[in-house]
Amino acid sequence: KFCLIGAGRAGMVHARNYEFEIANTEIVAVVDTNKKVAEEAAKELSANNFFIEFEEALSGEEFDAVCIGAPTFIHAKTVIKAADAGKHIFCEKPLSSTLEEAKQMENAIKRNQVKFQIGFMRRFDKNFLKAKKIIEQGEIGTPILVKSVGRGPGLPPKWYCDIKRSNGLLAEVNSHDFDSMRWLIGSDYEQVYAIADNFKCPQYKEEYPDFYDTAAVSLRFKNRVLGLIDGCCPATYGYDARMEILGTEGMLQIGSQQAYSVLVWNNNGMGEFLSNV
Repeated sequence: KFCLIGAGRAGMVHARNYEFEIANTEIVAVVDTNKKVAEEAAKELSANNFFIEFEEALSGEEFDAVCIGAPTFIHAKTVIKAADAGKHIFCEKPLSSTLEEAKQMENAIKRNQVKFQIGFMRRFDKNFLKAKKIIEQGEIGTPILVKSVGRGPGLPPKWYCDIKRSNGLLAEVNSHDFDSMRWLIGSDYEQVYAIADNFKCPQYKEEYPDFYDTAAVSLRFKNRVLGLIDGCCPATYGYDARMEILGTEGMLQIGSQQAYSVLVWNNNGMGEFLSNV
């Protein structure tokens, strides 16, 4: 039994999967600071109750776990409250607003011995799993350069534009790129350099002077592999997520604006076209 915290776009994607796609799982409570949103979500999900505050849900409904789809700036306090109540936790990325908050969350999870997962779904995606296997088998040699594109459609919500509350594009969108690159390469980052600007949202410049909609990142891993991340939101042409890993003996691409999901090139020429791995 789950309690959904945050019934916006991301939260409802997870909630619908729990309620309609996964056996032996149900949403029994919905929490959202917008009463109308909470009520409508509870009705759609056939939840027992809806609440404005998480504390009300803790005292008003029995559940085993929480799904946190709320904005980043409330992740830390919500995770800590859930852990202290003995609830298992699924939390959308990014984890938190600061490293200090992340450590407090980790301590609460360990102290209460609850299960925790963050929403980095690429680690479970069939194309990324196939790519990781190809890299580990040495089909492209030793990785030397990895490039990742992460662009999201649609204007961001107001809270996202406030860098003090969201950390912006590099956290809200490109955290997927940072995580999947690190996972595929098998090494942590050693050096990171980023530049960013607001090119597409002039209406936010006065109220949110630090807001940025486009970013470029160059980095080096501890194992010497080089990396690049290209981020943008809003991308008016739609969602775009691609990655390329260059190795000493070949190249691998994940995702494409074209027909294939995973493409491998090596010394033998073009390899597998893996559109349905």
